[in-house]
Amino acid sequence: MQQQTSTRPQTRVLVGVGLYLIGVLFQTLMEAAAKWLTTSYPVGQLVFGRALFALPLIFVFIAAEGGMRTLATKRPGMHVLSGLAMVSTISMTFAALRVLPLADAMAIFFAAPLFMTALAGLILRERIRRWNWVALLSGFLGVLAVLRPSGDINHPASLFAVGAAVTYALVVIATRSLTRTDSSNAILLYRTVVVAAIGGATCLFSWKTPTGLDLALLVFMGVAGAAGNYFMVRALFFAQVKSLALFDYTALVWALILGLLLWRQFPTPWVCAGATVIVAAGIIATRQERAEERPMGQAREGGVHS
Repeated sequence: MQQQTSTRPQTRVLVGVGLYLIGVLFQTLMEAAAKWLTTSYPVGQLVFGRALFALPLIFVFIAAEGGMRTLATKRPGMHVLSGLAMVSTISMTFAALRVLPLADAMAIFFAAPLFMTALAGLILRERIRRWNWVALLSGFLGVLAVLRPSGDINHPASLFAVGAAVTYALVVIATRSLTRTDSSNAILLYRTVVVAAIGGATCLFSWKTPTGLDLALLVFMGVAGAAGNYFMVRALFFAQVKSLALFDYTALVWALILGLLLWRQFPTPWVCAGATVIVAAGIIATRQERAEERPMGQAREGGVHS
């Protein structure tokens, strides 16, 4: 079932970016909880917990937005592929973070927007202009300025980080493809069921009963993950992958804010400079995208499909 939106074309990109930014914030909160838990619990159990505790919130979304009729789909195979890519992303992310220094792992993960843009051109046939690449590379340089990784990424675990970046890009591409035919509810539910099934199967071989605090963190991780996925999927109904890829870098900005608020970690000049580059690249990219959308306003006035 295809969802309709009546937003004027010149504001669609802004709506998509706003939704995506909210989604990235929730994903950052989820990853912060996961980082705390990853040293104490098996990866499969964390994958299962994230999906299991996401399901109640997803059913709330379904009830609020049309009920079971919104779950109709003619593309079950694509949903399964999207779920498998998500399982791979989560598992490899956790595996990499267990071994690699955080800065090195994040520097590799943030290559994902580059993969997303390249795959959007190859698979979705989105037209990728030179300024898209300039904005992405500028944002990536900003990330490197903040993280200043050691450069010692020869550890085999680096392959997990690279794999996570690639499979995350595949998740986004599959999601954008599904938005052409299916609702956000269907995309979220079927993907989450696949993740829960695979994560639950691994729990048959390894399980550690969580403490009260850790259980609360598992619940929070699931809820934040569901909310993050919801907003990011909705964003893809309003804007193309190339328009949103750069804003994955804002996860670093959210992380800096959380570090300041929760742990009183004040950013260094390098951090401020890098974050400024990331934000500036995002603003410039959004303005450019809106400028290109505006001439098509009259032709696309009224309800449109993404």
